[in-house]
Amino acid sequence: MASRLSPFLAELKRRNVYRVAVVYVVMGVGILGAAEVILDPLGLNALRADVVIFVLLGFPLALVLAWAHEVKPEEPPSPGAAQQEATPSPPIIPSSGPKLPDRRISHGGGGELHQITSRPSGAERPTSHPNKRGRRRS
Repeated sequence: MASRLSPFLAELKRRNVYRVAVVYVVMGVGILGAAEVILDPLGLNALRADVVIFVLLGFPLALVLAWAHEVKPEEPPSPGAAQQEATPSPPIIPSSGPKLPDRRISHGGGGELHQITSRPSGAERPTSHPNKRGRRRS
């Protein structure tokens, strides 16, 4: 009997069913405690039995879902993951060199988007708003 049970218990451990069971019991006790604290002052004592039934019925469901959700290491990676591995990104190294110009997209107020770039220190700024150029008030 023990020889038959051993592989099953090892499979439960491999699929993390034990972990799901422990987390579910801890969360279930917390939910039942919170239900007692919340339902008593509200006068909803009749709902306490429903909460207990839902928590108890959810336990086997959680175990079945934990068994069914198996992450297999032998599964081929998705195409996006293979592409990421093929082109590694360069390491991020902080530099003390010159700063790049600040580029931001801002809302111009009239529905259009305008790109704002930094200007050299001697450049003049326009005095009117970009949306109001060429408009005449009537």
